[in-house]
Amino acid sequence: MLPTPCTLCADPTTDGEIICRPCQTQLPTNPVHCPRCALPLPANQPNSAVCGQCLRKPPAFDSALAPLIYTPPVSHLISQLKYHRRLATGQTFARLIGQRVAALEQPLPDAIIPVPLHRQRLRQRGFNQSVEIARPLAKLINRPLLINQAERHKITAPQTGLSLSLIHI
Repeated sequence: MLPTPCTLCADPTTDGEIICRPCQTQLPTNPVHCPRCALPLPANQPNSAVCGQCLRKPPAFDSALAPLIYTPPVSHLISQLKYHRRLATGQTFARLIGQRVAALEQPLPDAIIPVPLHRQRLRQRGFNQSVEIARPLAKLINRPLLINQAERHKITAPQTGLSLSLIHI
């Protein structure tokens, strides 16, 4: 089998990856973040500091994990997954999340529940990108995948093109 070209630099990859090892090491990580919502915080903040937004209006969940920051090339990879059916990207994100979860040395979640798409958007896209990440992640961390445990009733506007201030957690 021939090596796959790296999605980011076109150099050959190994082990069926879509991103070569040098490009993987250059992905923008999220080392200092709010433990509640996972939004990046300034580097001088303690990693246990809850952000102002979560203090003012706590989200409906206890914690979140975002190992990467949504800037290029991560935003490009997500776009490739969502809009160009580059499903292998979901496996890459699952592996990166799995590595981060293992490094945390905290209890694992009881189950993985992907964010649902509204049925209209699911018909348009033909797949749910969060399921494409959640399925391999559930296998990696040996947890059940509960696909039908949550349902999206409201059709929401696509987040593409919205500023961070307009995206509500």
